[in-house]
Amino acid sequence: MQKSEVRTHSQKSVPRKTAEFVATKNYSYILEDSDENEILGHDSEDSHESNEIINIFDNLFFVNNKTSRRFQIKDRPLKDHKKRVPRTFASRRILGGKQTSIRMHPYNVAISRQGMHWCGGSVIDEQWVLTAGHCMEVSHNSGVEKLSPFVVRAGSSFHNRGGYQARINKAFFPPSYIPGNADYDFSLLRLDRPLPIGRNIAVIDLPFRKYRMVPGDMVVVTGWGSMQKSGRGEMSSRLRFVLVPVVESHRCQRAYRFYISPRMMCAGYPSGGRDACNHDSGGPAVHDGVLVGLVSFGGRVCGDPKSPGVYSRVSEISDWVNYTVHHNEASAVPQLRERIRKARIKDNEITRTNKQMRNKNDAIKNWLRNIIRSPVFLSKVKKRLQAGHL
Repeated sequence: MQKSEVRTHSQKSVPRKTAEFVATKNYSYILEDSDENEILGHDSEDSHESNEIINIFDNLFFVNNKTSRRFQIKDRPLKDHKKRVPRTFASRRILGGKQTSIRMHPYNVAISRQGMHWCGGSVIDEQWVLTAGHCMEVSHNSGVEKLSPFVVRAGSSFHNRGGYQARINKAFFPPSYIPGNADYDFSLLRLDRPLPIGRNIAVIDLPFRKYRMVPGDMVVVTGWGSMQKSGRGEMSSRLRFVLVPVVESHRCQRAYRFYISPRMMCAGYPSGGRDACNHDSGGPAVHDGVLVGLVSFGGRVCGDPKSPGVYSRVSEISDWVNYTVHHNEASAVPQLRERIRKARIKDNEITRTNKQMRNKNDAIKNWLRNIIRSPVFLSKVKKRLQAGHL
């Protein structure tokens, strides 16, 4: 679905198919674990305010334990409600879409359709992905043949190469979902094989039903979609992220001609310019390591200050997700059992190979360390230094 196609529920809303972000500058920065200061624009002039931002920033991103195979439903401590990024500072220094690595967002997956990037999604179980309902509405009340064009790619910073691929065995929709309608915009995908949970693929937790998001809270949105405000520009091949603040429901309601339901959450800046865009649909919006929203729709122009981005509020369907997953286990499907068994064997082989490689690397490092520390080596280095050969 292209940006110019308007959903039937409004003349102003546009579904955000697939992934990427509008940015005021063309960033080519790759996020690494130790680069917080560069992302934050940290300098001595703003040291006090920057320290406050860093403390908050630490809580925004996902921590991968590399072992969890199924989501947990988490509540939010009340003491965290007061932690908000000052909007003026965030708009000036932190935000603006930047390239990142899947290691920072290992729950994010790319969903392609007929070989072309289509939507984003989130790993909530080793064999389940949560995405937007309109991404998969072609398969609503349809057979498995409608799912054959779709492929899920996990564990790669790129939507078109690397990582691990799986097909969709079945798509589930909330009972109240209606194709073409923005409400209950969720789809739960059961994959045909388990994903190898580890460094680049991880399960993200879901929010408790009463999980509170208040105006000013920051969410991390990731995806591969269009970088142009028109939504028609070239998509990013590499994963990008942007931080946006949650906005008041009444402000969001004024921007759209239809009802912003309790299943919707809005986020964006008064000045615009930072937003999800076309082909970001279904992508994750994360707060404190919890999946709080999915990219759903927005205005005709991405980053429009008059039209905040609208996200499907995950806390409203956590119970449905929990029930659906537990009552439709992949291991209970006869045609999937052999694929699951083979995937387990392959996963164990990869784990064993990686462990052997790590042991070899550690042995080489220890050998080099011992050589460098040996009296004979140090004596030879000292003589060459004195002779002027080094």
